[in-house]
Amino acid sequence: MVKALYFNDSSNSYDGLIKTASITGTFLVATTTSITGNASLGVLSIAILLAVALVFLLLQKDPTTESARG
Repeated sequence: MVKALYFNDSSNSYDGLIKTASITGTFLVATTTSITGNASLGVLSIAILLAVALVFLLLQKDPTTESARG
């Protein structure tokens, strides 16, 4: 039997990551907004965070090419 994975499933390995991301994103927006006094800059901080994540994603090596050589 195949078990379906849901976001609220405690056995999901990404459960902690999802909760951490939601808390970190909220904290980042709130902190940036309170420091600058501008809500638009608070939302912009999330866009900058996503751009940094995209850079890290693009720098990753493709695991399928590594296994084909081995």
